[in-house]
Amino acid sequence: MKRNSLFDNWFVYNYQRLRNIFGRYLHEDAFHDAYLAMKREVVISEIPVESFEPYFFGVYKKCKLKCIHKDSCYCFPDNEHFFLLMQEEETPSVEVLAASDKLVYDILLFVKKKYPQTDYELFRLKEYEAKCSYRHLSAYAGISASAIHRRISDITDTIRNHEGFSKRYAHVNM
Repeated sequence: MKRNSLFDNWFVYNYQRLRNIFGRYLHEDAFHDAYLAMKREVVISEIPVESFEPYFFGVYKKCKLKCIHKDSCYCFPDNEHFFLLMQEEETPSVEVLAASDKLVYDILLFVKKKYPQTDYELFRLKEYEAKCSYRHLSAYAGISASAIHRRISDITDTIRNHEGFSKRYAHVNM
């Protein structure tokens, strides 16, 4: 029987036992590197079968040290490191924030002056304050949800078509 296949048979037969000997300290890459290194060594030199196990332990130890050294060459920073490297999102400037707040204020003032108080309240609750559903607004106002939808849609269409608001919105939204 060839020495190579003799070692292979020995390794297959003792595979699980060897893994159990190393237990939780088993380094998977080093274990398989040791197998390959030992296989090469068995072909080249005349290692007796009874010396396979102690020789394998020595080769495994050498391979494990190589793997540990190779792993220590790399730095594995924690998640906080990458968090600190992230680019901060650009926050809008104070002027842009002030302009958008002014636009909202002007739109609400426009709606308050142009539409009845009930419609103004419904619009404000739906679009700005609570983002209420039409069903909740219907229960609040005592009007059907479809009627509320029509009223709010009419108001939003008027605002979209208002030339001053659309120009200011385009400027603020840049």
